[in-house]
Amino acid sequence: MHREGDNGYRRWAEVIARQCRPSLRDKRTQENLEVITRRSPVAEPWWPKYSAHVHRRNGIVHDGLVVTKAQATASSEAVDACMDWLRRLWAGEPWKSRLASCRPLNRISFGQ
Repeated sequence: MHREGDNGYRRWAEVIARQCRPSLRDKRTQENLEVITRRSPVAEPWWPKYSAHVHRRNGIVHDGLVVTKAQATASSEAVDACMDWLRRLWAGEPWKSRLASCRPLNRISFGQ
């Protein structure tokens, strides 16, 4: 929903979104998320288990790896922890108020 005065935020968010990949393991995505929220996923206690999950997932998808029930449960719990963290970030939304004055990626031009 567009609101008056929201255009700068929208353009900035669109630029950031174009730079990000749909993976928290992507370095640029991690950096942008940290700039926006001041929280780094790799600094979170759930990160090592999440990283192991992604490695396991890639093995399943790309190499036909077969996992045990315990490994599948560990992956499920890792994803749940990650999603809980993302939901808490979104619910708290303290970062939205910082976006108006934040110019973290000075090399980006919004154009006209």
